[in-house]
Amino acid sequence: MGGIVFCYPFGHYSQFTMQMLEKAGYKLAVTTEYGRITPEMEALKLPRVRMSREDSITVFINKVK
Repeated sequence: MGGIVFCYPFGHYSQFTMQMLEKAGYKLAVTTEYGRITPEMEALKLPRVRMSREDSITVFINKVK
């Protein structure tokens, strides 16, 4: 049985890997593609908002709002 959320190693994924994750019970998976999540996106192919340790809390808030 899988977990709930999966992070694709190095961002690599395919239709096959998404099918295997779904079969294993994962509900969400994130890629390394940049972007915000919207309701119509595929749950096993979600983008991320990149952060660095130098980003301030203000930068963080502006990136995710």
